[in-house]
Amino acid sequence: MARTPRKTKRAVKASLTKNFGNMSAAAFDLGYTSRSALYGWLEKYPDLAELVAEQREYITDVAEEHHYKYVIDGNGKHVMFELRTRGKKRGYVERTETTGEDGGAIQQSIDFSALTDDDLRRLEQILSS
Repeated sequence: MARTPRKTKRAVKASLTKNFGNMSAAAFDLGYTSRSALYGWLEKYPDLAELVAEQREYITDVAEEHHYKYVIDGNGKHVMFELRTRGKKRGYVERTETTGEDGGAIQQSIDFSALTDDDLRRLEQILSS
């Protein structure tokens, strides 16, 4: 079985940068069979862990930028998402109000007629404990 060539910190850093902090993509790029090998690099070199965090923040920034463009273009899904999340301060909150008939209280009733005497005794014990 062929052994994977030894990686350098420079190669790991370059791959993490190229793949925007995506551990699976960087691991594949470096010839690792799983991303777990890269986590050892992050533990050993805190600057690599910081690089991954910075790259992930960058990707979030890019996603936000695209989201804003869609909002400005009037894309309904993105407009609604914006209002449901950041628009909460302005009153755009989704909530469900449940009321009874004509907005009154909800009326509940339970029919105990189908219960046996034993069932009723057990229910009484449960409610009194």
